[in-house]
This record gives sequence, structure tokens and C-alpha cells, in this order.
Amino acid sequence: MVPDSKAQRGVLKLNGSLVVLELASAEVASADPASAGGGIGQVEELALVAEPIRASIVPVPGEAAEIRVGMQRREANMVFEAGQDLRIGYRGYLECLPEPPQH
Repeated sequence: MVPDSKAQRGVLKLNGSLVVLELASAEVASADPASAGGGIGQVEELALVAEPIRASIVPVPGEAAEIRVGMQRREANMVFEAGQDLRIGYRGYLECLPEPPQH
């Protein structure tokens, strides 16, 4: 994931409704390739929030990104939280385009 300085929101579908989440934090890997996990400028953790909902996405450490048809794909873990009582994790693939699709 390469953060875009303009991207400050995300959308999650919950019980059939779209929920707009605001950027809570994005930790970017250092300029040292040895410590950058997925590469320089790669997001190491992304957190989005719309209280009481929170979603955090963390690429799986040591897993390299692959490029498919101009899209970056990486194995990642997502933790979804709703209030204090619900917390669930998922593992899957995170796919990112270099820029938003044009409509």
C-alpha cells in the first residue's frame, strides 16, 4: 500500500449499509530497505475509524507484494472492531491501484 496524501477516508459495508471511515493512522516503513518489510514507502499499518467502528489493516510481515495488471496485491490481516464487545480478524489479500479509478 502506498499512501496518497489526498486519501483520508475508506468505506466499509456493514449490514448492507456503507460506512465512511476516517483515517486514524498510517505508519509508513522507513527509508531503510532492510527494515521496510514490503519496501520503502509501503504502509505497515492502516487504521480507519468511525466511532464506534474501527478497522485496521496490516500486511503480513515477510510477504512480498505482487503486481497484477497494474495492481499491487499483498497478503494482509484486517481486524474489525465495533464498540468494546466485538472484535474479529480476517486474513486475505489487499489490492491497491496506483491511483483511484476514473469514472
